[in-house]
Amino acid sequence: MELGAHAGNSTTTNPVDLIVEILSLLPSKSIIRFQSVSKQWFSIIRSKRLGGHPTAYKYRYVYQGICIGGVIYYGIGESNIVRFDVRSEKMELIKAPEESDISMTCYSTLVNYNGRLGGVEFGYYKHDIRLWILEDVENQEWSRKTFKYPRQWKGFGCHLGSNGVIHTGELRVFQRSLKEAKPFCVYYYDFNKERSRKVEIQGVETDELLGSRLCYPGYVENIRFL
Repeated sequence: MELGAHAGNSTTTNPVDLIVEILSLLPSKSIIRFQSVSKQWFSIIRSKRLGGHPTAYKYRYVYQGICIGGVIYYGIGESNIVRFDVRSEKMELIKAPEESDISMTCYSTLVNYNGRLGGVEFGYYKHDIRLWILEDVENQEWSRKTFKYPRQWKGFGCHLGSNGVIHTGELRVFQRSLKEAKPFCVYYYDFNKERSRKVEIQGVETDELLGSRLCYPGYVENIRFL
């Protein structure tokens, strides 16, 4: 979209300002969908320029999401999780448990727990894993399971992180700081057996990256495009 100066008028309209003005008139459902129009629109919607609009501000801070059975879930903070049904395009808010931080997934993660929405957070002081499970979507009822850290996680402190489960249902766990993780290892925690296995990643030397930047659950590469 390019807008130039009008004839006989030196005023030039900034196309970004025009996009912001248009978006500010739309309902929240449309704003969420229009994030996928282009990288520019995604950037504008997440920027401070649209932040003054109450609808946009409500969804500007979007944390890591997950898709389960055609439904997308993602945390937006303040104990709120958005549930968006791709088929019906219906969006609703789910209230996270008050005593949890799973809506702010920078310190926790949303997971697919046996086909249901789950949230995992680490109790750094009690050395435990708290698994929250959405048992009833309509009534927004949650249950909680607590697991103690395995022995091999001793000494990890507050450096643990996760970005979801893999196809086996195991939770992928890593140390956030590579400086503290030498050698760098990834751990897979089995909720049923309450134990973890360790995989050492060789060739990771830099101390500047975070473990989360190296871990991608469920990644598949198609050789047809090579």
